[in-house]
Amino acid sequence: MAKALGNHQEETWEILKSGGIHVVTEAATEKAVERLAAILNTSSPMGRP
Repeated sequence: MAKALGNHQEETWEILKSGGIHVVTEAATEKAVERLAAILNTSSPMGRP
């Protein structure tokens, strides 16, 4: 998990996306955490709900 800061956020997000990394641009921390949890749950080899 990383946070992009500064004037080049959009460029950083595009670089990460092009590398196959999930990028969450939600500013609210709780929404970003919800998105991260959803990503982890769907990519888990154990298939947890």
